[in-house]
Amino acid sequence: MKKVYEEFEERFDNLNEHRSQNGLPILPKPSVAAMRRQIRKLSPYHVDAGRKGIAYAQKKYAYVQGKHNPEWPLQVVEIDEWKVSLHTILKGTGVWETLGISAREKLDKEVGRLQLSAAIDVRTKCILAMQLAPTATAELAISTLKMAMSDKSDFAAAAGCDTPWDMKGRISMVRVDNGSAYVARNFSTAAIDAGVAVDYAVAGAPYLRGSIERVFGTYHTGVIPHFDGRTFTNVVEKGDYDAENLASLTIEQLGLALVRWVVDVYHNTAHEGLGGQTPRNCWLELQKKIGVPLPPLEDEMRACFGTTVERHLRSEGIQLYCNKYQSTELQKIRRKFRTGLLSVRFNPDDLGHISVQTPLGWLKVPCTNQGMHGTPLEAHVANRQRMLARYGEEAAQSKEVVKKALADLRHLSDESRKRRNIVSPVLTAENLEKLDAHFSDDRLRIDEDFEGDVLGRDEIDDDDPDVDANCSQPSLEDALPFLGDDDDHDDDDYILED
Repeated sequence: MKKVYEEFEERFDNLNEHRSQNGLPILPKPSVAAMRRQIRKLSPYHVDAGRKGIAYAQKKYAYVQGKHNPEWPLQVVEIDEWKVSLHTILKGTGVWETLGISAREKLDKEVGRLQLSAAIDVRTKCILAMQLAPTATAELAISTLKMAMSDKSDFAAAAGCDTPWDMKGRISMVRVDNGSAYVARNFSTAAIDAGVAVDYAVAGAPYLRGSIERVFGTYHTGVIPHFDGRTFTNVVEKGDYDAENLASLTIEQLGLALVRWVVDVYHNTAHEGLGGQTPRNCWLELQKKIGVPLPPLEDEMRACFGTTVERHLRSEGIQLYCNKYQSTELQKIRRKFRTGLLSVRFNPDDLGHISVQTPLGWLKVPCTNQGMHGTPLEAHVANRQRMLARYGEEAAQSKEVVKKALADLRHLSDESRKRRNIVSPVLTAENLEKLDAHFSDDRLRIDEDFEGDVLGRDEIDDDDPDVDANCSQPSLEDALPFLGDDDDHDDDDYILED
């Protein structure tokens, strides 16, 4: 205020001098106290806009009307990413070494910061999902949305939590920003397929996603200060603190620490936004009074959120990473339509079934190898790597060796679930390409005897009542208008699209 008055006084004296030269009366000069009183009358909005910019003032004084607050769990869920304010050791950890397809090849430094994608239920303030990754991608966003509706008991058990992480169910609406990960077509398609409405908040208005923004701030003050290597908001706060050289926490340890803190601390701490009630108690109370929507079934989750690849349909079915997937219904599709490449979706946590997009909808197809049921991709690849390292070229000569190794998959699967972590790699197109190359090695490829009928042949079967030998096979494009027709197929195996 003193500086403002000095500038005013200089301009006022010049004004009086100009008036004196023109024969005008001299104006009385206002006092410093009068100037201060006028400054104090300015609106705080205009003061902040003048000092820190209009954008800052708009964010500070924005408001959200209470009528938009949800009334029951999973009515509105907010998802966003946050660059973790902690340097962690990226290389040499088990999670990123697993599979040989993870993002570790993109990391050219041993120390760095990760992106945390999280989902929060706006009504109960419960954290429904967390995923750590090097960068924010559409695949990471899809994985977070899927995790929000899924059971998370394995993650809590692996982190040694005393409280269950049992919040799950079908989300009514997910609120996101206009970041590239959320405006991507595959994210909106996956959400809509699962019956989840997508609400894109106005750009530059983080207060419209206030719940998730505040919880990131809680992470920064609640869990990050417990570890060395934290970052600061500015150089003044940072001082001489060398965050990168002091980093001692691995990404695996960070993932377990975040889960333990969220499940046992945050969910059981009184929340101001809930009137002093804890998020977990709020969830349990509303679950009892109103109820919580059931989560999508396993087959629907796979069809909506599964990792997508393209495969040819042949007489032995569909082959995916040295596993064969076969069914009578699948071969009926092969005999009836010229399919070409088909979209195939699989759940990286369970290779027992796949979902195949056919002209009649999504078809569930089982794996011919019973050992794959309940087996995650991580265990499957780890088993193959172990076989290559142990047996080398001899594995191609011994079918019994391969079968014995496959028998260990169940144990590997159990061990994998015991160390479930939110930093498990999210499969991207680049990861899948590397995975295909990993399984292209024929040293361990075997064609096991298939017990049962040959379900399909390249030529038309004249004895098949469903096929007219006098007609040519329709193409996939010709069949698209008939997606909802009712044929002689098992309706339980299909998920029909609108």
